[in-house]
Amino acid sequence: MSQTDVQTPKGFRDFAPEEAKNLEVLIAKLQEVFSSFGFVPLQTPALEFAQTLKDKYGEEEKLIYEFADRGGRMLALRFDQTVPLARYVAQNPSITIPFKRYQIGPAWRAESPQKGRFREFWQADIDTVGVQGLSADVDVAACAVKAAQDLGLFDFKIQVNDRVQLQKTYEQFIKPKIKTSSSSLTSFASSVDKLEKIGPDLVIDELVQKGIPKQAATQALSYLLDLKNSDEAQTDDLKTFLQLARSANIDQFCQIQPTLARGLDYYTGLIFEMKVANYTGGSVGGGGRYDNLIGTFTKPPAGGQIPAVGFSFGLDRLLEAQEEQNVKLSQPQVTILIAFFDQAYQNDCLKTATILRQNNLAVELYLAPDKLEKQIKYASAKNIPYLLIIGPQEEKQQKVTLKNLQTQFQETITVEETIQKIKASDQ
Repeated sequence: MSQTDVQTPKGFRDFAPEEAKNLEVLIAKLQEVFSSFGFVPLQTPALEFAQTLKDKYGEEEKLIYEFADRGGRMLALRFDQTVPLARYVAQNPSITIPFKRYQIGPAWRAESPQKGRFREFWQADIDTVGVQGLSADVDVAACAVKAAQDLGLFDFKIQVNDRVQLQKTYEQFIKPKIKTSSSSLTSFASSVDKLEKIGPDLVIDELVQKGIPKQAATQALSYLLDLKNSDEAQTDDLKTFLQLARSANIDQFCQIQPTLARGLDYYTGLIFEMKVANYTGGSVGGGGRYDNLIGTFTKPPAGGQIPAVGFSFGLDRLLEAQEEQNVKLSQPQVTILIAFFDQAYQNDCLKTATILRQNNLAVELYLAPDKLEKQIKYASAKNIPYLLIIGPQEEKQQKVTLKNLQTQFQETITVEETIQKIKASDQ
């Protein structure tokens, strides 16, 4: 077997036990927040028909993992959670509207791996389908704010822009200057979206490479940068959003950003990105309104348009941001390891473990007879604070010996006293 055979593909990785535990805690906290806002869970498959995903993402579409199955059908790995949601809504027209759903799971994109960006990555999405008004946009933003706070990330901003403003900029400065359809609003937006990362000069160079005259590209970008320095929201929807955000008490976390573009093709209105202070891996989440996407799968009476808005967290980046800010969420952890050093006491160990678990204590049973020193070392490696010993003396007295591995203090007490002592120490 070659070395390549025992490695993961580039951009894919294992979650070691501690990392997987952090991921589980993160997911559990997000589920709690999402549910408290009325979002319900939905799971869509990892695979979709390739045509379901195509023509939805603009320039990003080239990153779709696409392949033919044994029957020659073209399939693709899920690129995000949003397009599968749109397909699900179209496929299930009888669902209750408004439909508020969350979905947490992996997605796949064939892009260049870098900090906070993998080819297999985890997303946590919330979306509201069927509401045209901006109350849905503010509700999604408020849920994102609450989630970030509960994850211990207090120094953050949600940048907000309106794709309508980008469209007006494109139509005013770019569209009259191009003679072919080689450039589009989506193409313009995808370049502007890189402004913070590569700077204005390289953005202009990229726009020129796309067939936009340099003067037009420079004027368009200068116009957006001038808006950035203004304190005034430029569109009615942005003004309404800020007003509603004040009522929801999240306005201090929201910041108008006229150069925010987001490169995906399906956005139609307000767009969002969450930035955590001092995190160097980019935005930890983003989203926006996509009123036309679901209509590409169905033609309802309302002219083919079903309004929708959503927000997506990148879990890999959230974990990195937490680590950089030294945020540690409390994790469910085993409190007691029941030692097992003689087969004669196996039944007593099992019965004691059952009683402790029935009293809501987290208990691990050492699974094979071994030296006590080795079991203590095992407990210490897993940060288990207590060791419980059952031997001949304990059996004779119908008690157990409880050893505190941090203080090294031990005492022989009843199982009931053990329960009371452990619960008291947790308070």
